[in-house]
Amino acid sequence: MNISMHRVGLVILSVLLSSPLQAVIVAGANGGAGTSNNTTVEQLNSIVPVPFTNFDNSIQYSDSSGTYLGYNPSTRDVWVLTANHVTTTAVGSGLQIKGVTYLQQGSRISVPNSDLALVRYHNASGLVPSMPAVSLATGTPTVGSPFVMMGWGADRVQGPSTGAFTSDAVSVTGGTGSGYVWRNSSNSMLRWGTNNVSTSLTASLSGLSVTNLFWGATFDQPASGQWLTSTEATVAVRDSGGGAFFLSGGKWVLAGVAHGVDTPGSSPFSSPTSLQRSYFTDVGSYRNSIQSLIGTGVTLVPEPSVGLLGLLGLSIIRRRRG
Repeated sequence: MNISMHRVGLVILSVLLSSPLQAVIVAGANGGAGTSNNTTVEQLNSIVPVPFTNFDNSIQYSDSSGTYLGYNPSTRDVWVLTANHVTTTAVGSGLQIKGVTYLQQGSRISVPNSDLALVRYHNASGLVPSMPAVSLATGTPTVGSPFVMMGWGADRVQGPSTGAFTSDAVSVTGGTGSGYVWRNSSNSMLRWGTNNVSTSLTASLSGLSVTNLFWGATFDQPASGQWLTSTEATVAVRDSGGGAFFLSGGKWVLAGVAHGVDTPGSSPFSSPTSLQRSYFTDVGSYRNSIQSLIGTGVTLVPEPSVGLLGLLGLSIIRRRRG
């Protein structure tokens, strides 16, 4: 899909609501109104061929989302990757990871020419998160690649859906067709969803002031009969900084960080509707910069190895049409 062929109204995901809300927006019966669907690693592992090893790495950062990358075994410093446009946190501010508090060390570090930022934390007792480190993608995922997105963003209103592929969407005021309405809730939970990469690497987008290399994914209009699966998803407000993972060489790697999302048709930015195309900063393009900023010679504790099961089992989350 050529982005330039579409009407673009990019929403920067962290600025529209006043408090952290709920997770990525998932189609059909699977993701809305605070349901427990698409909220656990067990649910995710039931549809992917290789166990997902980084579920708990998706954390709440600031007023949005982030990904715990790993820690420096020499200093016991903990590193988090997020989107640069989310609200900045202060030196000494706390971050909760699996019930343990880590304090920010130094100012947040912007990754040059991107919408990425790194934040370093430390626990006074030298504790580190009891979870594997994240592997960074070494390249851009190709168009058609299935992936998993995660985030702590806005939930959606869920209507009386009767099946996994039955739309429970409502009419979008000021837009075109049907869509999902964001639910204004003070609750927070992590939700995951799936999609396929639909745009190749792009350097700029109309109305976007940040220099950023990114790729995109289309969230088909509900009731169009074009959903990939019952777990097809898009990002929403407060998902900024959330991770997008795909399988490479039989293991999960972080390929994208949630960056922005289109409005559907002519719907204004302020309309609380679900949106059609989500965009992720391309981690592979900034991998060397990220590692350089973490520190020369520093190796984050690596993730455990996983079986090289390939991509054959991913057919369950590949695009199905008609």
